[in-house]
Amino acid sequence: MKASIYFRTQGLNTPVLSALDPEALTDLVKMNSDFGLAGLLKLWLAEKRG
Repeated sequence: MKASIYFRTQGLNTPVLSALDPEALTDLVKMNSDFGLAGLLKLWLAEKRG
């Protein structure tokens, strides 16, 4: 969204619509947490035991 459109929308007190899909964003956050440093450490420890 261009800055001018955003400021006009805010000035008219109109809700700003998001172009992001909230469900896809939630899935992305979950996936990121699974593959984070803690997830890699947990995977490494699990493979060392077995």
